[in-house]
Order: sequence, then structure tokens, then C-alpha cells
Amino acid sequence: MTVLEIDGVVGMRDVGGIPAGSARVRTGRLYRSGALSSVDDRGADAIRALVGRIIDLRSDDEVAAAPTAVGEVELIRLPLYHGSPRSFFLEGYDLAGIYRHLLAESMPELVAAIRAIAAGEPALVHCTAGKDRTGLVIALALAAVGADREEVVADYALTAELIPASDRRDTSERLRRAYPRSPHAAVLATESPASVMRDVLAEIDRVHGSVRALLAAHGLTAAELTALDDALLTPERAPLEAEHAPGGAAAAAAPAAPHPPVAPSPGERMTAPADLAWFVDARLGMFVHWGLYSLAARHEWVKSRERMGDADYESYREHFDPDRFDPRAWARTAREAGAGYVVLTAKHHDGFCLWDSALTDYTTMNTPFGRDAVAEFVEACRAEGLRVGLYYSLIDWHHGSFPVDGTHPQRDDEDFKKATADRDVRDYQPYLHGQVRELLTRYGRIDYLFFDFSYTHRPDYWGGKGAADWDADNLLALVRELQPGIIVNDRLGIPGDIVTPEQYQPLEPMARDGAPVPWEACQTLNGSWGYDRDNHEFKTAESLVRLLVDGVSKNGNLLLNIGPDGRGRLGADAERIFRGIGDWMDDHARAIHGAGPAPFAPPTDVRYTLRGDRLYAHLFAWPFKHLHLPGLAGRVRYAQLMTDASELVPLHVDPDRVAQNTLMGGLPAGTLTLHLPLQRPDTAVPVVELFLTDDAIG
Repeated sequence: MTVLEIDGVVGMRDVGGIPAGSARVRTGRLYRSGALSSVDDRGADAIRALVGRIIDLRSDDEVAAAPTAVGEVELIRLPLYHGSPRSFFLEGYDLAGIYRHLLAESMPELVAAIRAIAAGEPALVHCTAGKDRTGLVIALALAAVGADREEVVADYALTAELIPASDRRDTSERLRRAYPRSPHAAVLATESPASVMRDVLAEIDRVHGSVRALLAAHGLTAAELTALDDALLTPERAPLEAEHAPGGAAAAAAPAAPHPPVAPSPGERMTAPADLAWFVDARLGMFVHWGLYSLAARHEWVKSRERMGDADYESYREHFDPDRFDPRAWARTAREAGAGYVVLTAKHHDGFCLWDSALTDYTTMNTPFGRDAVAEFVEACRAEGLRVGLYYSLIDWHHGSFPVDGTHPQRDDEDFKKATADRDVRDYQPYLHGQVRELLTRYGRIDYLFFDFSYTHRPDYWGGKGAADWDADNLLALVRELQPGIIVNDRLGIPGDIVTPEQYQPLEPMARDGAPVPWEACQTLNGSWGYDRDNHEFKTAESLVRLLVDGVSKNGNLLLNIGPDGRGRLGADAERIFRGIGDWMDDHARAIHGAGPAPFAPPTDVRYTLRGDRLYAHLFAWPFKHLHLPGLAGRVRYAQLMTDASELVPLHVDPDRVAQNTLMGGLPAGTLTLHLPLQRPDTAVPVVELFLTDDAIG
């Protein structure tokens, strides 16, 4: 960054030069400053020579009192404060509180400011002091393109240093006199502590996954995010691929094959080997099993179960035309349920590809549907602010070099086995690796790759295959190279970033070689991964909320599957269940997102999750009148029910008191007893929120 000395302007600087992955923020594209009302003619000429657009974040009253003195430049006014800035002093806000307020109340204006920066003209962003409103907009813009986080924080912190010491002192004294009851008055006007912006950006990552996801969730399109990359980043980066919407301009211009590689932009890169922070914060994901088997409507393994050859299975490809395919609806259902990511079966065991692969014609493009479903899925997830996961089966019953084994549909066909006896899995490896390369280079950043599966350990599948058959070490190295920071599961036959128990719930936190490891329980709604028309044995939303809570209490995630039908719809039962989960998450999300295990032993039928200084007691059974929590006496400042924020009053019972008549006997020393209402809250799992003392966790 470069500080510019212009008379009458405080804190003006070019924020270019900050590293952003393999690129840097361009110089001469984005500037910031305080108000421009005192600039002289010479200074105005200097500003006009630098920028083509000024973005003024001040209120109407501020502008009226000190109008901008630079003319002949496009001026965009985007007042960020809804009301008077004085309210922040009167109501005792601290700096972080102001930024949270802006993120909650002024997202349309914040997005509009980012959109104006992305428009391409060199832009200057300012407010009055150039510290808070300007600081937040600049931090969001830089973070969205992947600028080094500490450099972004350092730019924010520099603001206070650029305010003359005498001005800071005079302002502090004036504000203390004007707002004697405000504990943060001087800080609000004169300081920009690095820790504040660092924590605000970390909170955005924790709640939304990333700044980029936050902006997308509030209306900034993928095309606009790409334009922001183009406006702010040096051209050495690999650009994001154009929109994949079917029939769009980009689609019409794209070559049929091969597709050019499209690496994640620097704004989307993450640190290798895996960025697990968003994953353990999300806690809930949606799994989508969808493909040709959805037309059969009797389990995703129908080809294997019913011993179908390729000719028998071909009718599903000929009739694959999902006219109700709407991945945005899938993603919206996931988001409204409180999920943070979605995983799509790009290719299942039948070998059918949901994208336009250059390595086979066995794809959606060669069906009546004729569209790249993966491209549309990725775009839909990003539009809803969700992390993107792709499932890829290592098995391929359609490929001509995949050896017949105990999973293969024609495993009992002796003539077929004899005719294919010379198949060598090594001949399949280039295809396997090539398709993974396609998926990780066409669609920008992919956050999670779910491989499925190795089975050398399965006695029920003769001829099982594992790491050596996939050339797993080299395959994983390829994945890491193409997508730094991507999360890879444990099903290559070699250790991955997470462990994935399927269709069972671990009794305790999972470990590898004795060390704790992040994990994800993969669960179906009704026992089938793919659409199964006649299977109506659906789990209840309550039972799934319990699985989610139990998992988080053991440091695990829940990846909950949904199987859209042959027309692409989720189905009424699935939508109802996800709505039920969402209803519970509306009130209890902070007990799940960003939460994890607690160092306290819960009573029977209670699960604890911990987030910061908040302990959450999830009550699987509703006690009569009293909740007894061992070891928490003296460690809780306040307790409330999360459904309505109603206080739960503690009872102080002498441990030595003898029970008689209506008097409850003493409980073990250290027990916290809370008085509960008789009526159980009308929610899947009631939760008590406990505010811990500073020394509760030591």
C-alpha cells in the first residue's frame, strides 16, 4: 500500500500491492481516504488524475455539512448508516458492534459499494474519518479477492496512525465531554485496532464461510465476483471460467472439447493442505445423490442389484430429461435448513457423468437433457453462499478397462467375465485421474472432494480395490496441486483430511492413530441414497436434529443425503424434513455453527456443545421442574432457554440438606440446578444456553 500526501485529505492511500495468492492487488485501482471537503484545487486535480469514481459512504447530514470538493468525477453516494452516527455513541457501541451493525443492517449498501469497485474504473472510497465505514468496505473488497488477511488488517490499522496526533487528542477530549456515558466514545472516533478487524473478518468466515460467500448470499453474482477479481488483481492469475448457464453467451462461445483448465482464482484459493475451519464451523451439509438411477427409482445400486448390463441400463440415458431440475432450489433448501455446504454426485458407480467430460460421451450432454448439471450446481451453491462439494466414485461399471469384481453388475455373467478377463485397472487410472482434473479445473474453487470408495477390506466384494488400484498417492497429489486447501475424505485407501462414518453414529469423538480427527457422519433420510419411490421409511426431523447435536458434541459433522427424483425434484417428504431441521436451526444455530465438544460431563439424555463462552445443554428428555448439571455451580453467569430467551433461575440447595416432604435433598457439591417450566418447549430438541464465567474453562 502507498500513502499519498494530498493537502486537505487525511489518510489517503492506494491499497494496491497486497499479496493475493499467486497474484497481487493492482496498484492504481482502489484508493481510500477521509472526507474530501477540505481539499484545494491542486489536490482535487491530483485526485481526478487518479480515479474515475468516488464512492461516498456518508449520511445526508454529513454531506450537507461538508460537501465533496472534487468535481468532474463520477460520484456514487451510498450512506451506510441508517440514521445518525450519534446513536452509536449514545447507545454505547464498541467498534466491533458498529461493524456487526453495518453487516446486519446495511448489506445492500455494502454490496452496492463492492459492485461499484468491481465496475473497473479506478475508485476512491471515503467517509468522514476514512476509518470505519471505509475500513469495512475496503476490507470486504480485499478479502473477497483473497488478499492476505494480515495485510488487510494492517491496512485497516494504519488509519489511526495517519490521523495527526493533535487531531486525535482534540477529538477524544471533545467526545468525552459530549458523551460522558459512552465507554467507547474516544475509541470509536480515533482508533483502528488490528484485533477488531481481524475478529470481524474471522466472524464472517465462521458464520458465512467466507467474505465471498457473504457477498454472494446478499446478491453479488458470480459474474460480478469475477469482475471484482479482474478489477483488483494482477493479470498473472488464472481467470475464473465464464458463466455456465445453459444457452448463455459463455456456453455458446465455449469449445465443445477439450475444455480449457480453469484454476481457482486467487480470491478463492485456500492454504494447503486443507482448510478445515469452514467445515468444522458449518457442521451440517447436504448430500445429493442424483443420476440415471433416479429414473429407475429403486436405489442407486439398482444396476448392480439387478445385474443389469449396459444395454439394459441404456434406456435410462435415453430418457434422462429432468424438466424440473433446479439446483438453486436444492441449494436454497440446504441453506434454509442451516447447512453450510452441499455435495453432488458428479459421477456414481454406474459411470454416468453429470458434466460435459471430454473423456467419455457417457454424460448428461448426450441425453435429452443436454446440459452440464455440475456447472449449474456449482453456480447455484455459490449464489446461496454455500461451500461446494463434489462426489466422485472411484468405481466405474461402464468403463471398458474397469475389471469385473464383486460389485460389478455382471459379476455372475460367466461369458462376460471371460470376455473381460484381461482388463487391467492400470488402464483405467488415466481416465480416473483425467476426470478428477476436469472437475477441479473447470468450475473455480471446489471446497470438498468426496471420493467413494476403497473396498479391499470387504469380504463380501471379491476382487476389491484400494489405494494401489487408484494410484491414490499421485491422485491425491494432483488434487492438492489443482485445488490448494481443498478437503479430501478418507476413501482413497490412504488417510484423508476427515473420517466419514456411514449410516451409523460414533459413540465418541473419532481418532486416527490415537489423535482426534474431524469427522462427518453420512446419513440418508430413508436408507436409500438415490431416489427410491416405494421406500417411505423416513427419519423424523427430530431424530435427525438429535444426530446432528450428538455429532457436534463429539466434534463431528452431519452430511444428510437427499435423492431428487427423475424430474429433478426433491420430493415432499424430503422438503418437509429439511424444513423441520431448518425450523429448529432458526432458533438454535449458534449452538451448532462454530460449536464443538465441551470439557464437562453432561447428565444422561443431555448433550453439550460449546462455542466461545457459551455452553449449550441440548435436552433429549425434558426433566420434571429441575435440570441438574454436575460440576457447573459457580461457573455460569446466566442461563436461558433458547426458544424464547426466557431466564432459567438457579436454585441453591445445601448439599447436606435431607430430603423430606416438599424439600429437595442436597445434591453433590458443584451441581448447578436450574428451575424449568413444566411445559416442554415446542421444538425438536430444547436447548439451554449457559453463559460461562471467565474462569469456567481452564
